[in-house]
Amino acid sequence: MGKLPVVVRIVERLVLDELWELFQRVVPEAPSRHQGGGRRRHGDREVLAAIVFVATSGCTWQ
Repeated sequence: MGKLPVVVRIVERLVLDELWELFQRVVPEAPSRHQGGGRRRHGDREVLAAIVFVATSGCTWQ
């Protein structure tokens, strides 16, 4: 495996490909924003990894 950014490695470790495939089946695609502006969305896999981390570590969500 080549050198990946730390965040990518953490996300891949917390959200295995099998879990990601299941997740994608039940969550709708993000709507497109034609008007632009606003904050850029975080990636769905990164958000799922954050949820998994909080659920398994016992830390508080901020």
